[in-house]
Amino acid sequence: MGPRLEYYVKGGFYRTTGDGTYAQWQLYNNTDNKIYSKFSNSDTVLWEDASVNDNPIISRQLNKNAATILGYSCDELIFTCKNETQKYYFNSKISMDPTLYADLKYGNWDEYIKQTKSIPLKIIFEDGEFTMESAATEIKPMKLDYKEFKLPENAITAKKQTSSK
Repeated sequence: MGPRLEYYVKGGFYRTTGDGTYAQWQLYNNTDNKIYSKFSNSDTVLWEDASVNDNPIISRQLNKNAATILGYSCDELIFTCKNETQKYYFNSKISMDPTLYADLKYGNWDEYIKQTKSIPLKIIFEDGEFTMESAATEIKPMKLDYKEFKLPENAITAKKQTSSK
């Protein structure tokens, strides 16, 4: 996945770009409610229906002032899910509009944003086989053009084949 991941968000769109050797970037478009992923082993951009959630939340727990990240006192929201545990660390000063992501069911993102109305500053996903952790190292407000959230011109897309756990 790589040691560095940049996360950009604007008005119902997000884009992540990494420096890993496998995953190159991911794009969410709330207009068509799809998540597009580009991997280094293929020229094809794979998409997933973001209205599908095959990992429902079983229980929730909120811990106040659980961590400090980049000087922000963060609460911790823990989702115990069917296939994994998801931990989110957030501060309400770093806000997002939950209505723009209400249909983003994939990964319980809609539930996270509805409850916190915030961009997570740290995420930990644990499924018993591996742990994925991502933490903010910098927050930089900037003006972004919507063209940053469009698929590359002439991109070849295909639906991602998924397997259930």
